[in-house]
Amino acid sequence: PGDPVIDSFLSTDGKFGFVEMRTVAEANNALAMTGIDCFGRPIRCGRPADYAPITPDLIQQCEGTGILGTPGDAGVVDFGGMGAAGPDVSAATSVVVINHMMSEAELGDEEECKEIAEETVDKCNGDFGKVVALVIAR
Repeated sequence: PGDPVIDSFLSTDGKFGFVEMRTVAEANNALAMTGIDCFGRPIRCGRPADYAPITPDLIQQCEGTGILGTPGDAGVVDFGGMGAAGPDVSAATSVVVINHMMSEAELGDEEECKEIAEETVDKCNGDFGKVVALVIAR
């Protein structure tokens, strides 16, 4: 529980920045944000040039401290037995917004739009719980 970001820096020209994450798992998850739209531009996430992969010895030393952020680590819960740290659902919202999921062509094709919506609802119902409503903004 708590904020995943420990420290951050943004260059004065706004072209690059650095973010220090709280746990190894959160840093690894942040890498998945590569390509996400941020103010009209895709962001690029990566490790620093001097990054050295974590060694098995270091993993063993860190176990139980909370710094790894893996299930069984201090303060980390294994959600659904999937072996991955999940979010703190106590503060979760019941609304999810997904931007740029469909192209303009897909949004303009009623049948294609309907098919994507049905597949999305089915997948979410099966993996995450009942979808109460789906709104597609055009």
